[in-house]
Amino acid sequence: MFKLLIFIVGCASIVLSGCSIERLPGVYRIDVQQGNVITQEMLEKLSPGMSKQQVSFVLGNPLLIDSFHPDRWYYIYSFKPGNERRKQRTITMWFEEGKLSYVGGDVEIGPQRGLQQERREGPVSISVPPRQEDEGLLGSLMDMLDFSDSSEDEDTKENLQKRNKDTALPPALESEIN
Repeated sequence: MFKLLIFIVGCASIVLSGCSIERLPGVYRIDVQQGNVITQEMLEKLSPGMSKQQVSFVLGNPLLIDSFHPDRWYYIYSFKPGNERRKQRTITMWFEEGKLSYVGGDVEIGPQRGLQQERREGPVSISVPPRQEDEGLLGSLMDMLDFSDSSEDEDTKENLQKRNKDTALPPALESEIN
């Protein structure tokens, strides 16, 4: 009965430790694309004095219209390829009296249009650090038991030397090999 209990606990710990593995090698993860896709050609169509409806026609509906500043539109594009880090682009449109006044964000606007571009140091985004991988139940148990001991390393060295002496070739065979 006691052996059955040990067997069940052992199997359960192996199954539960498999649940703690988050990123298995070779597992396919899809590319996640979100937000507004804004190309350089679309931005080149913008000109100062365009109405909100015209900008919406050229670029599409904005992802975010600030409720405190309704004359500010945000076009945000986020792309996370498979197992890589997420990349994000943000374009901000400012309107004055319902007309496009200037554009800011991660892209360059052609200077021939006369559209002002606000220079900022970069978008402010908050990135959450990746989760620390947990060792799982089996890893925690192995750490508690602490099987790695420095005296074992010395014992294995001594055992290897003894084995090498025991399996040494007779002097006659050693001279033939060399």
